[in-house]
Amino acid sequence: MKSCFGSLQQRLHDGVSWQTLFAFCVLAVVPIVFVSCHNSDRPPGHVRPVKVEAAGTYGVARESYSGVVAPKEFVNLAFRMGGPLVAVNVVEGQSVKAGDAVAVLDPADYRLDMEAKRAAFLTAEQQMERAARLLERNAVSKQDYESLAAQYENARAAYENSRSILEQTTLRAPFDGFIQERYVENYQEVTPGQKIVCLVNPNKLQIQATLPDRALSYITSSPTLWVEFDAYRGERFSAAITEYVQSSPDGSGVPIFVEVTDPRFNLRDYRVAIGFSCRVELAVDLAKIRNSDKSGASGGPNVGSVDGPTVGGPGAVVPLSGVVQMADGNKYVFIYDTISGRVRQQRISGGEIVERSYMVVTQGVAPGDLVVSAGAARLADGERVTLLESAAK
Repeated sequence: MKSCFGSLQQRLHDGVSWQTLFAFCVLAVVPIVFVSCHNSDRPPGHVRPVKVEAAGTYGVARESYSGVVAPKEFVNLAFRMGGPLVAVNVVEGQSVKAGDAVAVLDPADYRLDMEAKRAAFLTAEQQMERAARLLERNAVSKQDYESLAAQYENARAAYENSRSILEQTTLRAPFDGFIQERYVENYQEVTPGQKIVCLVNPNKLQIQATLPDRALSYITSSPTLWVEFDAYRGERFSAAITEYVQSSPDGSGVPIFVEVTDPRFNLRDYRVAIGFSCRVELAVDLAKIRNSDKSGASGGPNVGSVDGPTVGGPGAVVPLSGVVQMADGNKYVFIYDTISGRVRQQRISGGEIVERSYMVVTQGVAPGDLVVSAGAARLADGERVTLLESAAK
């Protein structure tokens, strides 16, 4: 220490200024501060949040839309006749079996009507049987017999109809399900056809989404679909459009109905219920659209949420924001693994920029890989991450 101090004194005597000495000290301290700050940027146990985006296919347009799980089989139950309710046996959310009594109308008037028609039927039956015996002895004309026989048939039909109506004073569930909505209260007077409850089959579900008007050409071009439920982020299931409306009924877009066709998906392992939110991802080969719509009315990539470029060519497409230039001069991306929750650093080849915010990759990334699109510059290979809400479209 003494020799160092002596050396410093000697340098001062040799004409080294105090300003130079101060600058030397600052330069010596800054790297220490930088390393200290860098290490404190990520405390132990911290899991960095990132956004990911599925790598697209060059020449395939990808769009993602919000969807909601809806029932595929449901019915609004109603009485065919009116009257006061004497029992409503269910509440919203209650499970029922096929044949269970859901609600009951006051049957008194209908029972009296049935009994009166039963008496008329029995009387007509007796009169017809008596006329048949008399006809055998030629004691009554055939015309009188046929008149009594017609009265008998009318009385029988009226009696059977009154019995059916009496049975219908009890509203029964046509299939297993649950009560999604109850529209009435007990002792309320209801009219014929008035909705009593909405019964839903929870085992037959579909996805309902609304696409912008310009996407109608996508729907009719045999697109590839995936569904990702918010409750199961990172897991995409193949799906298919089962129904769509070829118009925009209220100006909000084109309604579509989607069914999950992926054999991996079942309601035992994936507890998806009505009202759950999801994302519907659509991929369409733009060559099909160009061939079917020479006018170019398909919209194109410059509108909507496009995950990839819309011109033909080989390679996968990744978000430019996820490409990291390393010190070795190579380009890398981080690919998210849904099972481990970690990212893998992957070297890529390519570099053509398309649509300003995407890069064509010829090696290292496959279409569908989940590439980190935000936060990649601060990641390390094998690091555990968490997905932000808007991630993994």
